[in-house]
Amino acid sequence: MPIIIHEIVITTNIDKNGPAAAALASDAGAISVEEVVKQTVEKVMEILEEKKQR
Repeated sequence: MPIIIHEIVITTNIDKNGPAAAALASDAGAISVEEVVKQTVEKVMEILEEKKQR
């Protein structure tokens, strides 16, 4: 029986003052919360597509 996903909800907490945020900002310039969410959604979609092709 196939598994059908109708909706995925992704939540995150981004600490703009934390050490990871400071490292990211120094490497890639200032990155917006919207950009982080966009990249996360793109990665999830890639993973789902890979699993679909198997």
